[in-house]
Amino acid sequence: MIRATLDPATAFGRHPLQPHQLTDRITPTEHTIVLCHLGVPRINADDWSLTIDGLVRKSVHVALGELLRRPRVEITGIHQCCGSPLKPDMPTRRVCNVVWGGTRLSELLAECEPLPSARFLWSSGADYGVFEGITCEAFVKDLPLGRTAADVLIAYEMNGAPLRPENGYPVRLVVPGFYGTNSVKWLTRLTLAQARAAGPFTTRWYNDPARDSSGQPTGASTPVWSIAPESVIVSPAPNETVGVGNVEVWGWAWPDGGVGAVDINADGVSNWIPASVEPSVGRAWQRFTATVQVEARGSYEVCSRAQAPMDANSRNLARATRFIVFQSLLYEFLCRRLASVGHFAAHPHVRCKSQCLAWAKSGRRLRSSERPRFATIDRDRCTRGVRRHAHPRHSCRFESESMTSIPMHRLCSFVAG
Repeated sequence: MIRATLDPATAFGRHPLQPHQLTDRITPTEHTIVLCHLGVPRINADDWSLTIDGLVRKSVHVALGELLRRPRVEITGIHQCCGSPLKPDMPTRRVCNVVWGGTRLSELLAECEPLPSARFLWSSGADYGVFEGITCEAFVKDLPLGRTAADVLIAYEMNGAPLRPENGYPVRLVVPGFYGTNSVKWLTRLTLAQARAAGPFTTRWYNDPARDSSGQPTGASTPVWSIAPESVIVSPAPNETVGVGNVEVWGWAWPDGGVGAVDINADGVSNWIPASVEPSVGRAWQRFTATVQVEARGSYEVCSRAQAPMDANSRNLARATRFIVFQSLLYEFLCRRLASVGHFAAHPHVRCKSQCLAWAKSGRRLRSSERPRFATIDRDRCTRGVRRHAHPRHSCRFESESMTSIPMHRLCSFVAG
Protein backbone atom coordinates (compact mmCIF):
# COMPACT_ATOMS: atom_id res chain seq x y z
CA MET A 1 0.00 0.00 0.00
CA ILE A 2 1.24 3.53 -0.80
CA ARG A 3 2.29 5.48 2.28
CA ALA A 4 -0.56 7.82 3.18
CA THR A 5 -0.39 11.59 3.48
CA LEU A 6 -1.04 12.90 6.99
CA ASP A 7 -3.42 15.85 7.42
CA PRO A 8 -2.87 17.06 10.05
CA ALA A 9 0.62 15.61 10.45
CA THR A 10 0.72 16.14 14.22
CA ALA A 11 -1.27 14.91 17.20
CA PHE A 12 -4.98 15.58 16.83
CA GLY A 13 -7.88 15.08 19.20
CA ARG A 14 -11.46 15.97 20.01
CA HIS A 15 -12.94 15.99 23.48
CA PRO A 16 -16.29 14.21 23.67
CA LEU A 17 -19.31 15.13 25.73
CA GLN A 18 -19.17 15.71 29.47
CA PRO A 19 -20.87 13.08 31.66
CA HIS A 20 -24.09 15.05 32.17
CA GLN A 21 -24.37 15.43 28.37
CA LEU A 22 -24.36 11.67 27.70
CA THR A 23 -28.14 11.45 27.53
CA ASP A 24 -28.28 9.32 24.37
CA ARG A 25 -27.84 5.56 24.55
CA ILE A 26 -25.95 5.69 21.24
CA THR A 27 -23.46 8.54 21.09
CA PRO A 28 -23.67 10.62 17.89
CA THR A 29 -20.57 10.19 15.73
CA GLU A 30 -19.68 13.87 15.93
CA HIS A 31 -19.42 13.55 19.71
CA THR A 32 -17.29 10.39 19.85
CA ILE A 33 -13.71 10.20 21.10
CA VAL A 34 -10.94 11.22 18.73
CA LEU A 35 -7.27 10.85 19.70
CA CYS A 36 -4.61 10.60 17.00
CA HIS A 37 -1.05 10.50 18.32
CA LEU A 38 0.76 10.82 14.99
CA GLY A 39 -1.73 12.64 12.77
CA VAL A 40 -4.61 11.64 10.49
CA PRO A 41 -3.77 9.56 7.37
CA ARG A 42 -5.76 10.40 4.26
CA ILE A 43 -6.25 7.06 2.49
CA ASN A 44 -7.87 6.36 -0.86
CA ALA A 45 -10.19 3.38 -0.50
CA ASP A 46 -8.88 1.84 -3.76
CA ASP A 47 -5.31 1.93 -2.39
CA TRP A 48 -6.13 0.29 0.93
CA SER A 49 -5.41 -3.35 1.74
CA LEU A 50 -4.89 -5.52 4.79
CA THR A 51 -2.12 -8.09 5.18
CA ILE A 52 -2.25 -10.88 7.77
CA ASP A 53 1.06 -12.66 8.28
CA GLY A 54 3.46 -13.95 10.93
CA LEU A 55 2.98 -17.33 12.60
CA VAL A 56 0.42 -18.60 10.09
CA ARG A 57 0.44 -21.40 7.55
CA LYS A 58 -0.62 -19.01 4.81
CA SER A 59 -0.66 -15.23 4.62
CA VAL A 60 -3.82 -13.38 3.59
CA HIS A 61 -4.08 -10.16 1.59
CA VAL A 62 -7.50 -8.47 1.57
CA ALA A 63 -8.64 -5.43 -0.42
CA LEU A 64 -11.55 -3.24 0.70
CA GLY A 65 -13.91 -4.52 -2.01
CA GLU A 66 -13.38 -8.11 -0.88
CA LEU A 67 -13.86 -7.14 2.77
CA LEU A 68 -17.17 -5.47 1.97
CA ARG A 69 -18.44 -8.63 0.27
CA ARG A 70 -17.96 -10.67 3.43
CA PRO A 71 -20.78 -11.17 5.98
CA ARG A 72 -21.41 -7.95 7.86
CA VAL A 73 -22.07 -7.88 11.60
CA GLU A 74 -22.93 -5.09 14.02
CA ILE A 75 -21.70 -4.76 17.58
CA THR A 76 -22.80 -2.08 20.02
CA GLY A 77 -20.14 -1.32 22.57
CA ILE A 78 -18.49 1.26 24.74
CA HIS A 79 -15.45 3.02 23.36
CA GLN A 80 -13.32 4.51 26.11
CA CYS A 81 -10.08 6.47 26.23
CA CYS A 82 -7.86 5.21 29.05
CA GLY A 83 -6.22 8.62 29.55
CA SER A 84 -2.95 10.21 28.54
CA PRO A 85 -0.09 7.75 28.02
CA LEU A 86 2.22 10.45 29.43
CA LYS A 87 0.21 10.74 32.67
CA PRO A 88 -1.29 7.30 33.26
CA ASP A 89 -2.39 8.11 36.83
CA MET A 90 -4.38 11.19 35.85
CA PRO A 91 -8.13 10.44 35.55
CA THR A 92 -8.84 11.98 32.14
CA ARG A 93 -10.89 9.14 30.71
CA ARG A 94 -13.67 9.83 28.21
CA VAL A 95 -16.31 7.40 26.98
CA CYS A 96 -18.97 6.94 24.32
CA ASN A 97 -21.28 4.12 23.20
CA VAL A 98 -21.40 3.39 19.46
CA VAL A 99 -22.51 0.81 16.90
CA TRP A 100 -19.67 -0.72 14.87
CA GLY A 101 -20.18 -2.48 11.55
CA GLY A 102 -17.70 -4.80 9.88
CA THR A 103 -16.37 -8.34 9.53
CA ARG A 104 -15.40 -10.68 12.34
CA LEU A 105 -11.65 -10.96 12.66
CA SER A 106 -11.91 -14.59 13.76
CA GLU A 107 -13.15 -15.60 10.32
CA LEU A 108 -10.16 -14.02 8.59
CA LEU A 109 -7.73 -15.56 11.05
CA ALA A 110 -9.24 -19.00 10.50
CA GLU A 111 -8.35 -18.74 6.82
CA CYS A 112 -4.73 -18.03 7.77
CA GLU A 113 -4.47 -21.22 9.88
CA PRO A 114 -2.50 -19.83 12.85
CA LEU A 115 0.39 -21.93 14.15
CA PRO A 116 0.19 -23.35 17.71
CA SER A 117 3.05 -21.10 18.81
CA ALA A 118 1.11 -17.89 18.05
CA ARG A 119 0.04 -16.14 21.27
CA PHE A 120 -0.33 -12.47 20.38
CA LEU A 121 -1.78 -10.40 17.56
CA TRP A 122 0.10 -7.26 16.51
CA SER A 123 -1.96 -4.59 14.75
CA SER A 124 -0.35 -1.79 12.71
CA GLY A 125 -1.93 1.43 11.48
CA ALA A 126 -1.05 3.66 8.53
CA ASP A 127 -0.13 6.60 10.79
CA TYR A 128 3.54 7.39 11.36
CA GLY A 129 5.71 10.19 12.71
CA VAL A 130 7.27 11.47 15.92
CA PHE A 131 5.63 11.27 19.34
CA GLU A 132 7.38 12.71 22.41
CA GLY A 133 10.71 12.69 20.59
CA ILE A 134 10.45 9.07 19.43
CA THR A 135 10.18 8.26 15.73
CA CYS A 136 7.50 5.69 14.95
CA GLU A 137 7.25 3.97 11.57
CA ALA A 138 3.70 2.97 12.48
CA PHE A 139 1.33 2.92 15.42
CA VAL A 140 1.57 -0.69 16.61
CA LYS A 141 -0.44 -2.34 19.39
CA ASP A 142 -0.98 -5.93 20.48
CA LEU A 143 -3.52 -8.12 22.26
CA PRO A 144 -3.77 -11.76 23.33
CA LEU A 145 -4.65 -13.96 20.40
CA GLY A 146 -7.30 -15.72 22.47
CA ARG A 147 -9.24 -12.48 22.75
CA THR A 148 -9.87 -12.42 18.99
CA ALA A 149 -12.14 -15.44 19.16
CA ALA A 150 -14.92 -13.36 20.70
CA ASP A 151 -16.23 -10.24 18.99
CA VAL A 152 -13.22 -8.37 17.59
CA LEU A 153 -14.12 -6.64 14.31
CA ILE A 154 -12.41 -5.42 11.20
CA ALA A 155 -14.71 -2.40 11.15
CA TYR A 156 -15.56 -0.02 8.31
CA GLU A 157 -18.70 1.61 9.76
CA MET A 158 -19.60 3.64 12.82
CA ASN A 159 -23.26 4.23 13.68
CA GLY A 160 -24.36 2.95 10.28
CA ALA A 161 -22.11 5.21 8.17
CA PRO A 162 -18.58 4.79 6.75
CA LEU A 163 -15.83 5.73 9.15
CA ARG A 164 -14.68 9.32 9.12
CA PRO A 165 -10.96 9.95 8.48
CA GLU A 166 -10.33 10.88 12.12
CA ASN A 167 -12.15 7.71 13.24
CA GLY A 168 -9.99 5.40 11.10
CA TYR A 169 -11.28 5.47 7.50
CA PRO A 170 -11.42 3.23 5.60
CA VAL A 171 -10.89 0.34 8.06
CA ARG A 172 -9.94 0.00 11.71
CA LEU A 173 -9.66 -2.70 14.32
CA VAL A 174 -12.32 -2.72 17.04
CA VAL A 175 -11.74 -4.66 20.27
CA PRO A 176 -14.96 -4.32 22.30
CA GLY A 177 -14.30 -4.35 26.04
CA PHE A 178 -10.70 -3.14 25.65
CA TYR A 179 -9.62 0.47 26.01
CA GLY A 180 -9.75 2.44 22.76
CA THR A 181 -5.98 2.53 22.27
CA ASN A 182 -6.13 -1.17 21.33
CA SER A 183 -8.61 -0.52 18.50
CA VAL A 184 -6.02 0.55 15.94
CA LYS A 185 -7.24 3.05 13.33
CA TRP A 186 -6.30 3.00 9.62
CA LEU A 187 -5.48 -0.71 9.96
CA THR A 188 -3.05 -2.08 7.36
CA ARG A 189 -1.39 -5.13 8.88
CA LEU A 190 -2.01 -7.91 11.40
CA THR A 191 0.87 -10.11 12.54
CA LEU A 192 0.61 -13.23 14.67
CA ALA A 193 3.57 -13.58 17.03
CA GLN A 194 4.80 -15.55 20.01
CA ALA A 195 5.65 -12.47 22.12
CA ARG A 196 4.30 -8.98 22.62
CA ALA A 197 5.19 -6.20 20.17
CA ALA A 198 8.31 -4.21 21.01
CA GLY A 199 7.16 -0.74 19.94
CA PRO A 200 6.90 2.27 22.27
CA PHE A 201 3.10 2.14 22.43
CA THR A 202 3.27 -1.35 23.99
CA THR A 203 6.45 -1.05 26.09
CA ARG A 204 6.95 2.57 27.09
CA TRP A 205 3.36 3.81 27.06
CA TYR A 206 -0.04 2.33 27.84
CA ASN A 207 1.10 0.14 30.70
CA ASP A 208 -0.27 0.54 34.22
CA PRO A 209 2.09 0.10 37.19
CA ALA A 210 1.32 -3.04 39.18
CA ARG A 211 0.72 -2.34 42.87
CA ASP A 212 0.88 -4.47 46.00
CA SER A 213 -1.87 -4.81 48.61
CA SER A 214 -0.82 -1.51 50.22
CA GLY A 215 -1.06 0.37 46.93
CA GLN A 216 2.67 0.76 46.40
CA PRO A 217 4.23 0.15 42.94
CA THR A 218 5.99 -3.19 42.63
CA GLY A 219 8.13 -2.22 39.64
CA ALA A 220 6.13 -4.45 37.29
CA SER A 221 3.44 -3.27 34.89
CA THR A 222 0.31 -4.57 33.20
CA PRO A 223 -0.92 -3.75 29.68
CA VAL A 224 -3.85 -1.38 29.31
CA TRP A 225 -6.26 -3.94 27.89
CA SER A 226 -9.57 -4.76 29.61
CA ILE A 227 -11.75 -1.86 30.70
CA ALA A 228 -12.17 -1.66 34.47
CA PRO A 229 -15.59 -1.14 36.10
CA GLU A 230 -16.56 2.52 35.89
CA SER A 231 -19.64 4.72 35.85
CA VAL A 232 -20.81 8.26 35.09
CA ILE A 233 -23.70 10.20 36.57
CA VAL A 234 -25.81 11.86 33.90
CA SER A 235 -28.47 13.33 36.16
CA PRO A 236 -28.54 15.43 38.21
CA ALA A 237 -26.11 17.63 36.29
CA PRO A 238 -23.33 19.52 38.09
CA ASN A 239 -24.71 22.50 40.04
CA GLU A 240 -28.27 21.66 39.01
CA THR A 241 -31.01 22.82 41.38
CA VAL A 242 -33.52 20.16 42.44
CA GLY A 243 -36.43 20.12 44.84
CA VAL A 244 -36.30 18.79 48.38
CA GLY A 245 -37.51 15.19 48.64
CA ASN A 246 -36.81 12.21 46.41
CA VAL A 247 -34.19 12.88 43.74
CA GLU A 248 -33.63 10.42 40.91
CA VAL A 249 -29.98 9.73 40.09
CA TRP A 250 -29.21 7.96 36.83
CA GLY A 251 -26.24 7.30 34.61
CA TRP A 252 -24.24 4.69 32.72
CA ALA A 253 -21.94 1.94 33.98
CA TRP A 254 -19.65 -0.46 32.18
CA PRO A 255 -16.67 -2.80 32.46
CA ASP A 256 -15.30 -5.51 30.20
CA GLY A 257 -17.79 -8.29 30.84
CA GLY A 258 -20.85 -6.46 32.16
CA VAL A 259 -21.83 -4.69 35.38
CA GLY A 260 -22.56 -6.67 38.52
CA ALA A 261 -23.73 -3.79 40.73
CA VAL A 262 -23.76 -0.02 41.05
CA ASP A 263 -23.93 1.84 44.36
CA ILE A 264 -24.80 5.50 44.99
CA ASN A 265 -23.64 7.73 47.82
CA ALA A 266 -25.13 11.16 48.47
CA ASP A 267 -24.28 11.92 52.10
CA GLY A 268 -20.49 12.03 51.95
CA VAL A 269 -20.07 9.12 54.38
CA SER A 270 -20.20 5.36 54.06
CA ASN A 271 -23.94 4.98 53.42
CA TRP A 272 -23.99 3.48 49.93
CA ILE A 273 -27.34 2.50 48.47
CA PRO A 274 -27.73 -0.04 45.64
CA ALA A 275 -28.95 1.23 42.30
CA SER A 276 -31.15 -0.62 39.85
CA VAL A 277 -29.09 -1.73 36.84
CA GLU A 278 -30.55 -2.80 33.51
CA PRO A 279 -29.43 -6.20 32.12
CA SER A 280 -26.23 -6.39 30.12
CA VAL A 281 -26.59 -6.46 26.33
CA GLY A 282 -23.38 -7.32 24.53
CA ARG A 283 -20.63 -4.77 25.14
CA ALA A 284 -22.89 -1.73 25.53
CA TRP A 285 -23.02 0.37 28.66
CA GLN A 286 -25.82 -0.24 31.15
CA ARG A 287 -28.17 2.35 32.60
CA PHE A 288 -28.53 2.54 36.38
CA THR A 289 -31.06 4.45 38.47
CA ALA A 290 -31.44 5.16 42.17
CA THR A 291 -33.48 7.47 44.37
CA VAL A 292 -31.79 9.50 47.08
CA GLN A 293 -33.59 11.36 49.84
CA VAL A 294 -32.83 15.09 50.12
CA GLU A 295 -34.24 16.27 53.42
CA ALA A 296 -33.17 19.92 53.50
CA ARG A 297 -31.96 22.74 51.31
CA GLY A 298 -28.22 22.92 50.67
CA SER A 299 -25.42 21.66 48.48
CA TYR A 300 -24.93 17.93 48.00
CA GLU A 301 -22.36 15.74 46.35
CA VAL A 302 -23.37 12.41 44.87
CA CYS A 303 -21.05 9.73 43.59
CA SER A 304 -21.40 6.30 42.00
CA ARG A 305 -19.27 3.19 41.95
CA ALA A 306 -19.57 0.15 39.69
CA GLN A 307 -18.58 -3.44 40.29
CA ALA A 308 -18.04 -6.28 37.86
CA PRO A 309 -20.04 -9.46 38.43
CA MET A 310 -18.36 -12.26 40.34
CA ASP A 311 -17.85 -15.55 38.55
CA ALA A 312 -18.90 -18.88 40.07
CA ASN A 313 -15.56 -19.44 41.80
CA SER A 314 -15.58 -15.95 43.31
CA ARG A 315 -19.14 -16.40 44.55
CA ASN A 316 -18.22 -19.72 46.17
CA LEU A 317 -15.17 -18.15 47.77
CA ALA A 318 -17.25 -15.26 49.06
CA ARG A 319 -19.82 -17.65 50.57
CA ALA A 320 -17.06 -19.75 52.13
CA THR A 321 -15.40 -16.66 53.54
CA ARG A 322 -18.62 -15.41 55.11
CA PHE A 323 -19.16 -18.85 56.64
CA ILE A 324 -15.61 -18.92 58.00
CA VAL A 325 -15.95 -15.46 59.51
CA PHE A 326 -19.27 -16.47 61.08
CA GLN A 327 -17.70 -19.59 62.59
CA SER A 328 -14.78 -17.59 63.94
CA LEU A 329 -17.07 -15.05 65.60
CA LEU A 330 -19.30 -17.83 66.93
CA TYR A 331 -16.29 -19.61 68.41
CA GLU A 332 -15.14 -16.44 70.15
CA PHE A 333 -18.65 -15.75 71.45
CA LEU A 334 -19.03 -19.28 72.87
CA CYS A 335 -15.63 -19.16 74.52
CA ARG A 336 -16.38 -15.82 76.12
CA ARG A 337 -19.87 -16.88 77.17
CA LEU A 338 -18.74 -20.15 78.73
CA ALA A 339 -15.79 -18.48 80.43
CA SER A 340 -18.03 -15.82 81.93
CA VAL A 341 -20.12 -18.51 83.68
CA GLY A 342 -17.11 -20.42 84.89
CA HIS A 343 -16.66 -23.09 82.23
CA PHE A 344 -13.27 -23.89 80.77
CA ALA A 345 -12.52 -22.77 77.22
CA ALA A 346 -9.38 -24.44 75.91
CA HIS A 347 -7.07 -22.69 73.47
CA PRO A 348 -3.24 -22.41 73.32
CA HIS A 349 -3.04 -19.34 75.64
CA VAL A 350 -5.75 -20.31 78.17
CA ARG A 351 -4.41 -23.06 80.40
CA CYS A 352 -6.69 -22.81 83.42
CA LYS A 353 -10.04 -21.54 84.60
CA SER A 354 -8.62 -18.37 86.16
CA GLN A 355 -6.86 -17.41 82.90
CA CYS A 356 -10.05 -18.06 80.96
CA LEU A 357 -12.07 -15.82 83.27
CA ALA A 358 -9.46 -13.06 83.07
CA TRP A 359 -9.48 -13.19 79.28
CA ALA A 360 -13.30 -13.13 79.15
CA LYS A 361 -13.56 -10.13 81.46
CA SER A 362 -10.89 -8.19 79.56
CA GLY A 363 -13.07 -7.92 76.47
CA ARG A 364 -9.98 -8.39 74.28
CA ARG A 365 -10.40 -10.08 70.91
CA LEU A 366 -8.35 -13.15 70.17
CA ARG A 367 -5.10 -12.52 68.34
CA SER A 368 -4.49 -14.51 65.17
CA SER A 369 -1.98 -16.75 66.93
CA GLU A 370 -4.62 -17.57 69.54
CA ARG A 371 -7.11 -18.91 67.01
CA PRO A 372 -6.39 -22.62 66.50
CA ARG A 373 -7.57 -24.68 63.58
CA PHE A 374 -9.56 -26.80 66.06
CA ALA A 375 -10.89 -25.36 69.32
CA THR A 376 -12.38 -27.60 72.01
CA ILE A 377 -15.02 -26.36 74.43
CA ASP A 378 -15.48 -28.55 77.52
CA ARG A 379 -18.88 -27.99 79.06
CA ASP A 380 -20.43 -30.48 81.49
CA ARG A 381 -18.01 -33.14 80.28
CA CYS A 382 -19.30 -32.68 76.73
CA THR A 383 -16.63 -31.99 74.09
CA ARG A 384 -17.49 -30.34 70.80
CA GLY A 385 -15.26 -29.44 67.87
CA VAL A 386 -15.47 -26.15 65.99
CA ARG A 387 -13.75 -26.42 62.64
CA ARG A 388 -12.21 -23.41 60.91
CA HIS A 389 -11.01 -23.80 57.34
CA ALA A 390 -8.84 -20.71 56.99
CA HIS A 391 -7.52 -17.70 58.84
CA PRO A 392 -10.38 -15.17 59.11
CA ARG A 393 -8.28 -12.14 58.29
CA HIS A 394 -6.73 -13.77 55.27
CA SER A 395 -10.17 -14.92 54.19
CA CYS A 396 -11.67 -11.46 54.59
CA ARG A 397 -8.85 -9.95 52.60
CA PHE A 398 -9.25 -12.59 49.95
CA GLU A 399 -12.96 -11.90 49.75
CA SER A 400 -12.33 -8.22 49.07
CA GLU A 401 -9.77 -9.08 46.45
CA SER A 402 -12.16 -11.50 44.77
CA MET A 403 -14.42 -8.57 43.97
CA THR A 404 -13.22 -6.20 41.29
CA SER A 405 -11.79 -3.01 42.76
CA ILE A 406 -13.18 0.35 41.73
CA PRO A 407 -10.53 2.54 40.10
CA MET A 408 -12.55 5.71 40.23
CA HIS A 409 -15.76 7.06 41.73
CA ARG A 410 -17.86 9.34 39.54
CA LEU A 411 -19.04 12.44 41.37
CA CYS A 412 -21.25 15.43 40.72
CA SER A 413 -22.64 18.20 42.90
CA PHE A 414 -26.18 19.54 42.97
CA VAL A 415 -28.18 22.03 45.02
CA ALA A 416 -31.48 21.37 46.79
CA GLY A 417 -33.62 24.48 46.69
